[in-house]
Amino acid sequence: GKNINGRKRTILVDTQGLGEFQKTETDLRQKWKIDNRFWLLNVSNHVQTKGHRTLRNLAKSLPEMIVTNIGNPVPVERFGLGKIGLKSPCYYECLCGNVLIDNYITKQTDRQTLIDAYRQADVFVMPSEREAAPVVILEAMAAGLPWVSFDVGNVAELSGGIVVKNEAQMREAILELQQSPTLRQQLSTQGQQQAAERYNWKQVAEQYWQLYQSVVRDFEN
Repeated sequence: GKNINGRKRTILVDTQGLGEFQKTETDLRQKWKIDNRFWLLNVSNHVQTKGHRTLRNLAKSLPEMIVTNIGNPVPVERFGLGKIGLKSPCYYECLCGNVLIDNYITKQTDRQTLIDAYRQADVFVMPSEREAAPVVILEAMAAGLPWVSFDVGNVAELSGGIVVKNEAQMREAILELQQSPTLRQQLSTQGQQQAAERYNWKQVAEQYWQLYQSVVRDFEN
């Protein structure tokens, strides 16, 4: 990723040798009538801080593209309204967007369909206002899907994407990626390589073991 700021966190994805992200079962482009249009994917539940308003704005300003959110509704916490079945406002806003914005899609899916989406989309977008270590970016990397994200959590440490400051820059980065298949391929390769080499359970377990041995040595000395 660009704009590296030196922050360090340990995050991981069970890539199973990236095997999980190498198999496609369903042609979602045909099933969801996306066809050959440039496809932007977001994976996040319907919480205000996930930036779904930005997704809908992108859909409006990029009408030739398809913008898809895959995520689940979240019960309303205020006044205990979730107990009577009410969902977060974001969920209803996205449902309205699904109807009123021709190129905006919001869905709930099973795991394999989610993987199919990672593999078939053109760019992953993450406009979240707050994150820690977003697994969805790691999954995009494992699937070879280039990404564009706001500078949240540890994304600036990750390969395979572009870090931006605001919605306007996000739109510019998306257009740059649309116009450059070569750049998309470069980012795809970089992200997949880092996911395989650094952010997998085996590698992280080895790092913890080395850290444990170092602590023991320091204690003994």
